[in-house]
Parts: sequence; structure tokens; C-alpha cells
Amino acid sequence: MSHRPLERADIQIAPTGVVYHGARNPKGNQLRLPMRVRRVARFQDRLVLVLHPEKKAKKSDFTVEKTRNVVAIDPDCTLLWTVDSGPTPGGDVSHERIFPLDDRLVTRGETDTFAEIDLDTGTVENRWNSDEFVVADAVHQFRRDVTKVETLDDITLIQIRTDNGGELYGFDADGRRLWHRIDDHHWKISTRESAFRVYTPIRRGTTIAFNLDPETGKIVEAVEGPDEFVQPVLDGEEEGQT
Repeated sequence: MSHRPLERADIQIAPTGVVYHGARNPKGNQLRLPMRVRRVARFQDRLVLVLHPEKKAKKSDFTVEKTRNVVAIDPDCTLLWTVDSGPTPGGDVSHERIFPLDDRLVTRGETDTFAEIDLDTGTVENRWNSDEFVVADAVHQFRRDVTKVETLDDITLIQIRTDNGGELYGFDADGRRLWHRIDDHHWKISTRESAFRVYTPIRRGTTIAFNLDPETGKIVEAVEGPDEFVQPVLDGEEEGQT
């Protein structure tokens, strides 16, 4: 079944847990959710929502179990599916975070277990531990828990939890590791048009931000911050990859 692209529709989410089509006509197509929304991810033709099991709505158009708290909705506010199970097989754990990775949908549960969900059916197809991540069917093990994942041009950027700084890995479309870098800064990461963005506050009111080359892992361009702080972070010709 085909659906019209989501970007052509005006989908709104009210604080009360109602999803509706058309900001000027909230009484048009709408769907009353059984719980308030915890996380939202937009894909080409659907919204995927992680619902909050502890914040139930007074009125709803459908019900979900605590562990099946991920739902997909099309641009006309039609419920497409409810996830078939929780992030932990047979457990009482709900989905908590969501990672939209191009055409992949990955969630993380309250106990940090990852689950990959089929976008078309809502079936949990794979699960793995918090210190692992699957890229192109290859399971990669890390020394700490994975905290953030971004994708850009078939490159997957993975950040792991560290005590003293930021540790990042880059993988290609076949799941092969391209680079690995460790920095003294506790980076926050996001995606821009042609680069990964890494940034962090260094003092009150001052943030430093850089573009990270997806292919090499090098910090190649400063986009924010005083020169005295950004210049020491920029990589030279031989830096940024291990």
C-alpha cells in the first residue's frame, strides 16, 4: 500500500496526545492516542511515535500495551501499525528512545536494549545489547554503551559513552569501520547537509561547533566559537582517523 509523502501533509501533535491533519482544521482527520507522546520520528510517508506508558490519555481511539508503545501513523492520521513486542523478549520493558536512520527504525528500551523495527509492518526484526550496534547486518561491539547514532550519505556515525571526552566511530554502507576518534570534549552530534556536526559548550554562553568529514572522521571546519578555542581542535592532514 502506498502513502503520500509526509512532507506534503500538515501533521500536528497536541500535548494531550491527539494527532491531527491540518493546523487550521484540528477537527478534521485526527487520531486520539492512548498515551502522550514521548518521542517522534518523521519518515517519508509516516510518523513513528514512541508513547509514554505512564502518561495515559483520558480518551483514545485505540489501546496499546506498555511494551508495545511504538506506533506508525500516515499523513491522513490513520494508524498503520503498533509494534508487535517490546525491546526485551518476554519482558515488561517499554521502548524509550527512537533512532531514525534513513530507512531504518531503531529504538532503545528502558534497560538500554536496542530493537530494530520493520517500518512497513511494525515487527521487531532484531535486538542487541546497549554496548553493540548493527550496521549492514554486521554486529559491532564497543567498550561502552552506545549513546547516539546518525547517518549521512551511507555513513553511520556512532557515539559511545565515555567519562572524559567524546568517542566516535564511522562505518560505511557495508558495515566496515572507516575511522575512530577520541577527543577531550563531550561532543553533542547532529547531521547537516554535507557533514556531521559536533559541538559542545565550553563556558556559559559560549559553544564551539565543527563540521566532521563523514569519510575520514576529521574535524575539517569550525562553524562557531572563538578562534582561541576552535583552532586547537581542527585536525591536521594526518589527524582524525585510527
